[in-house]
Amino acid sequence: AVLLVQNEQTEVGDLALRPADEDFNPAIEATPWGQARRLKPALMVEGCPMHWERPAAALGASAARWA
Repeated sequence: AVLLVQNEQTEVGDLALRPADEDFNPAIEATPWGQARRLKPALMVEGCPMHWERPAAALGASAARWA
């Protein structure tokens, strides 16, 4: 959150209401609701690649708990 706040939007204008094509990860993922693409992260930290341990799941498919 600190990095996002420190790198605020500096150009005058409105943020897009819908993500552009380049905002999505190119990989296609099978989900319970069909083929989908994840949004790219807001920022990247060198040496810490973004990854998901589990595929996308339907809402309510897992019990709420701290890992």
